[in-house]
Amino acid sequence: GGRIDAAARVHGNTVLFGGDIKYTGDTEESLYALGGDVDVDGRVGDDARIAGGQVTFGPAADILGSVTVAGGRVDIEGKVSGDIRVAGGNVRLNGAVRGDVSVRAGQLELGPDARIEGRLRYRTKDAPTIDSAATVAGGIESRTERWYGRWMGSGSGVGGPSWFGLL
Repeated sequence: GGRIDAAARVHGNTVLFGGDIKYTGDTEESLYALGGDVDVDGRVGDDARIAGGQVTFGPAADILGSVTVAGGRVDIEGKVSGDIRVAGGNVRLNGAVRGDVSVRAGQLELGPDARIEGRLRYRTKDAPTIDSAATVAGGIESRTERWYGRWMGSGSGVGGPSWFGLL
């Protein structure tokens, strides 16, 4: 649809495709969303797989599994119990993550409320901006390089700009 507001409780997977998506619901399994603007501010019982021009996980987002996201601009403020994999132009993380975080981006920012219990691995065009109050318990691995060089989705065989073009 053009604009989707999903606030219902779903007992399985939630799949959303639209121009503007606002998800404030509660799904027992995974969330899959593709849209121009995707706002997630609800509970997901398993994994979230999101792609969009602008993707936002608001402060009320509670993802009990892992997150895989691709977008021009990605903001993550909610809680993620698993790992996060992000590919984007501008990525901002300012929430709690119990697992590892892997980022391929043009720019990366960790805000003052970023709490990563696992390891942060990133490849960026520019050096990241990390607030002094942000914490990364598992350490940080970095490589400043062509950020889209060879980002591989799970078995997709498609890298970098070609992957975004597919979206």
